[in-house]
Amino acid sequence: MSPFSALDAKTRSEMQALAFEALAGKTVLLVTHDPTEAIRLSHRLFVMDKSGVSPHPLPQSPPARAVNHRATLSAQAELLLALNS
Repeated sequence: MSPFSALDAKTRSEMQALAFEALAGKTVLLVTHDPTEAIRLSHRLFVMDKSGVSPHPLPQSPPARAVNHRATLSAQAELLLALNS
């Protein structure tokens, strides 16, 4: 479960940005079921499934990526497709 999962969407986005700033320069392992959160906050992204763990591509822009940025939305859609395959 993500540390932000029980929050409303606006507060979740604000807390993600705050946590990202507070943890800058530190190594953090974030386990989440939220594709948007994974795309917004990750420097590297791995997907776990029955066959193991595999890397997943991210936009070239650095995190924390804007929720409404075209590359973020596209990457989120690609991640959802990969999770549903």
